Parts: sequence; structure tokens; C-alpha cells
Amino acid sequence: LMKFSYRFSNLCGTVYKCGNICFSADGNVLYSPVGNRVSVFDLVNHSSYTLPFETHKNIARLCVSHNGRFMIAVDVDGKAMFVNIKKRIALYRFSFESPVNDINFSPDDKLIAVAMEKKIQLWYTPTEERHFAPLERFVEFAQHFDTVTSVQWSHNGDYLVTSCADMNIRI
Repeated sequence: LMKFSYRFSNLCGTVYKCGNICFSADGNVLYSPVGNRVSVFDLVNHSSYTLPFETHKNIARLCVSHNGRFMIAVDVDGKAMFVNIKKRIALYRFSFESPVNDINFSPDDKLIAVAMEKKIQLWYTPTEERHFAPLERFVEFAQHFDTVTSVQWSHNGDYLVTSCADMNIRI
């Protein structure tokens, strides 16, 4: 028997389907969903590779932590993956209750803000240690009257700004 040590390195021939793109904190790396995988473009060294994990369906939302260690990829059904970018492995898989419209790490990377339907949820960021339930919900807000479309943190992390399909903004 011959043994081959082939490893997946890059995805060729696919096109951008849906989802958002993310830059690293220093702006040197671009993360882009390509179907159910994530391609990473190093803009300084002119190289690219595709992360070796995949979601069940097309990725709808991506967010990268400010320290550049972690990423969350959420598919169109709200199924998410918590990823260690440096090691290129998926640490946890979990499901939100519904499709996610936006997701962002807080500036200190301790919380994750998730916008879905008419509500905003804040979750504690998981750590690299193994836990039975790595993602723990901190609080939920349901004060919008229509679908929440965007959620952003202030630079110091004291405020959360949310926008809604009915053209209202809440702080």
C-alpha cells in the first residue's frame, strides 16, 4: 500500500457567493467566505490559502477577533464555528436559534454581539480550554420592532450601536 500525505491547501475555481469579508486588525490579511469555506488572502506577502474546515451550508457572516487569534463563521441557517486562525482548526461548533444578520467581537475580545431577527444577544467569548458548553449567553435585548441588520461596538467597548430595517438606530 502506498500512503500519501496530501493536505488541503487552497480552493480553486470557486467564486464568492454570499457573506461579508473581514480584515485583520492590522489590515494585512483579508478573510473571505467562498461557499462553505473561508479563504485567507495575505495582502503583504501576495499569497492565499483556504482554511481546512467547512460549514454545512454557505457562510453568511464572518467575524475576526481584534487580537487575530479567533474567527467565527456562521452559515445561512445560524450554525456557527469558532475557529483558531493561527492553528487553522475549528475549536467548537454550535447553533444560534435562527439565521444571524451580523456578528462582532467586542474591542477587548471578551464578548460577542450577535444580531438575529429582532433581537441582539451578547455571548462570552469561548477560550481555548475545553468546556462542555463553551459559548455562554450573557444577555439578550429585544427592543427593535423590525429585523436588526447591523451591530457595532464603540472603540472603547462601552457602547453597542444597532441598526434596524425600519431605519432606527439604538445605542
